[in-house]
Amino acid sequence: MKIKEPIIKNELNESDINNIDNEKQEDKLFNSIVACKNISDIEFNSCRFKNIDFSNIELENIDFIDCIFESCNLSNMKSTSKLFLRTKFIDCKLIGIFLDNVNLTDVVFDRCNLSYSTFADSRIKRVSFTESKLSDTRLYTLKHDNLYFVDSNLSNIEIINTKLKDIDLSTSTIEGIKASTNDISGVILNNYQLFDIARLFDIIIKE
Repeated sequence: MKIKEPIIKNELNESDINNIDNEKQEDKLFNSIVACKNISDIEFNSCRFKNIDFSNIELENIDFIDCIFESCNLSNMKSTSKLFLRTKFIDCKLIGIFLDNVNLTDVVFDRCNLSYSTFADSRIKRVSFTESKLSDTRLYTLKHDNLYFVDSNLSNIEIINTKLKDIDLSTSTIEGIKASTNDISGVILNNYQLFDIARLFDIIIKE
């Protein structure tokens, strides 16, 4: 199923992320700056974020609708943002992020680093990770529909109460994956990945 692209204007008004108020932010370009203050109770609609460092702030109770993040640093960000809708992350650092009870719909992570991150108690619909790094990431109690992993690094990923049935991991690295039989049942793999699954359950395969 095709993931819907952000609906965003070509011409945006350039703004400073540190000078915004608590009103809806729409049709804005935020560019090349360090975010210094926590941001809460705001809707960003049709906004583009370029080269923004969010790594030292918290985002709380925020909706991102039709937004694009390019080459941003969101590492160690703790977010209780309510909604990411038609949002794209391109070449972003999201190491160690914590997304709890979030709704992600039509979201793309393209060439992003999400190592050591946690997605917990969230709802995911039409979300893709392409050429991204999710090593040592934790997926906990996710409800998902149309979740895609393409050419990504999922080594040492931990799956808890999140069923992978019909999810295609065949183009990604899954060495060291941690998951229960119930969660991994029905996952789509390639022949080489069978050894990784066998190690998960202490099964020895003779070549």
